[in-house]
Amino acid sequence: MHSTHYDHHCSHSPQRTLSRDNKHSVEKEQVIKLIRAIVDLGSERHLSHSGVGAGSVPLSDAVMRALIAVAEYPEDPFKPICVQTLTEILLVDIELMARTGGIRVLLHALAEGPLEMAPLLSQAFLHIVDSPKTRAYLHPGTDLECIALSGITDAYGKSSEHQERVKGCTRIVSSMLRTWSGQCRSR
Repeated sequence: MHSTHYDHHCSHSPQRTLSRDNKHSVEKEQVIKLIRAIVDLGSERHLSHSGVGAGSVPLSDAVMRALIAVAEYPEDPFKPICVQTLTEILLVDIELMARTGGIRVLLHALAEGPLEMAPLLSQAFLHIVDSPKTRAYLHPGTDLECIALSGITDAYGKSSEHQERVKGCTRIVSSMLRTWSGQCRSR
């Protein structure tokens, strides 16, 4: 588990900085860089049979929730890098992501965008689906299937501005079905 020294002394400042508005973008950027460095250098990656999601990332739940809040906010300029960071954490510590609500945010980002993140997100979720241990964190019929398809089904009858989103979602579903994991999961 995380050390109480880290939780007590180092989680309040990043949490507070990430919750600030964009007038404090320099500080926010530095905190995101710090979090990414902690994920890259401080994580324990267990090389087990499953490999994916079996490690641990030394971030407190409070810092994770603050990072998730930035990734959820559509107008935040740091949303793409936060989504990418959460995806990296997902592949190392799925338990932390599940406990803090990060999986739900990434599934939503897969369906709603940013569109440039879709290939990374779909590949990450296919890795998660590949292992029975990590697959248990996804709910059959509601997570990947419904979220990925919602971008297509929700666009029905909408204006032409949604065509790019429909095309992007179609590419995601198509790429998922081209893999063994995607074919097994869709049955």
